[in-house]
Amino acid sequence: MVLLASAGCSSEPEARGVVTFRNMTDEPVAVFYVDESGARQGGSFVLAESLGEFDTRAGLLWELEQNDEVIATYRATEDPRQFFAIAPPGTPATLVSDEATPDEDALALAPLTPTDFAP
Repeated sequence: MVLLASAGCSSEPEARGVVTFRNMTDEPVAVFYVDESGARQGGSFVLAESLGEFDTRAGLLWELEQNDEVIATYRATEDPRQFFAIAPPGTPATLVSDEATPDEDALALAPLTPTDFAP
């Protein structure tokens, strides 16, 4: 889990939560967030076909990169638990709010398709 407090985030009260990125591709994905000045921070990885959890706050922009190319972006919501599937090229990436959160064990074990996250 990446902690944003150590990354210089504002101390003003904001909605905070955790976003889980599910990498459904066969290559690692680099995960960055964009700070208030517009600079990319972080640089953690989510391995191929695995999950990565990151502390976040409402409105924070995330960039997901593979082979030096941004393949998806995600803007955090106020939901305390957020899920975002990083789909293989040519397939749309998807978001799940906490209202429709699938079982986390199922996320880790079962092969999912983007329709598994449909509202």
